[in-house]
Amino acid sequence: MDFKLVKNGHDYGILLSKCNPVNFITPKSFKQRSNISEKLKIRIQNGLRTIHNLKKEKIALYGATAGGQILTTLYPSLVKNIRYVFDDTPFKNKNYVYSSQRDIEIIRPSEELINQVNIIIITAFLHDNLIATKLKSLNFLGTIYTLKSPMLKSNVTDNLNYLFE
Repeated sequence: MDFKLVKNGHDYGILLSKCNPVNFITPKSFKQRSNISEKLKIRIQNGLRTIHNLKKEKIALYGATAGGQILTTLYPSLVKNIRYVFDDTPFKNKNYVYSSQRDIEIIRPSEELINQVNIIIITAFLHDNLIATKLKSLNFLGTIYTLKSPMLKSNVTDNLNYLFE
């Protein structure tokens, strides 16, 4: 298996090739397993703290993805501050991200709309570097977060904050 950036760094690809069976590495002891769950628990708590601190901000999501839908479902306190859900995919335009509080229309991003918010959370994390670059080219001066795991940080990602770090 080989991990590659494709489409000029716009996407990730995995190349599979025939090989001998591999012994998977699994935590051998309860202590190792609980360490993994403890790290995940800490990340989730940090994310909750970050989301709590965003309660007075004007927020947009970028990417009408399952990640955005999960974010609005698991963190309903965030929904009242979400002004827009942006997506570049034409067929998603005029659809909605649904939540228990309200439905948020998916719209195409523009410089005018982007600059009406001060926080953008990129939920299309496979494209977060490209989206962050686009936001900067549209003169967005606010804070950009990504849902991407901090374990997947790349050298190119220098202007992103990790929501669940």
